[in-house]
Amino acid sequence: MKKLTAVILMILSLFCLCSCKAGDIDIGFYTPYWNFWNYSSASSFTYSASEIKEVDITWVGGSIEVVSSKESELSVTENSEELADDAKMHYIVKDGKLTIHYTKALYKEDVDASKKHLRVEVPEGIELDIDSVNASVKIGEMALGEIKVTNVSGHIEFSNLAASKVKIENVDGSILAGEIVADEFSADSVSGSLNISKISANEVKTKTVSGKTTLGLAKKSQVNISGVSGEVELYIDEQLGATVEYSTMSGKFSSDKPHKTGEKFYTFGLGEIEVKVETVSGNLKVS
Repeated sequence: MKKLTAVILMILSLFCLCSCKAGDIDIGFYTPYWNFWNYSSASSFTYSASEIKEVDITWVGGSIEVVSSKESELSVTENSEELADDAKMHYIVKDGKLTIHYTKALYKEDVDASKKHLRVEVPEGIELDIDSVNASVKIGEMALGEIKVTNVSGHIEFSNLAASKVKIENVDGSILAGEIVADEFSADSVSGSLNISKISANEVKTKTVSGKTTLGLAKKSQVNISGVSGEVELYIDEQLGATVEYSTMSGKFSSDKPHKTGEKFYTFGLGEIEVKVETVSGNLKVS
């Protein structure tokens, strides 16, 4: 979990939410970001979809909603009409990348989080990177390139999602998804559950601390699951079956499905999905 810890520290440093001073320089509530003087402020804007290949969002409260656009445009809106311009989202487009920030850099006033619901409509194939604190994140049904979501103190919800690579890191909030189709999928969660109804990926990696992991495995793949103080529950595609290796300090294995038992190994059906589960005190249940 060293990488996730580093991410948490990075985010908390990025979003300095307390007013402070360095000498005679008033730093303010929100830290600066590179090239901030060239950013624009708005409650909404639109670009031709052909101009944008990547969307990068940094958010500090309220909520984020990303939905699929059937139009030839990429549009962004937030319900911030009543806020001062400096408190509205700030954005820039450079080299095909759209970058969005919560407010003007170094903004010092409190912001009403109820006025900071961000809605982004994107065409298929866009790469998406979201870093957020104290915000809920909802991703609608869509097909993307790569997607990365890093969140602290907020829930992450996916509808049906297809992407080349999915990476999720969450602290103090749940991760909930319908169906995910990807080449690679990884999820790290601390103090929150991970629940994916159906996942079809060549490679699946999950790590949880103090949270339950529930996965529906639907493709022949390599699956690695590790957990501390959290139950693991797996639903196996009956046509594929699975070979499950389970290592634990104090957890227990259970299943209501026919299987063969070996030393640390449990084989279901044809055993085509290769699953490795490691827990400290978490039970493993296979259905």
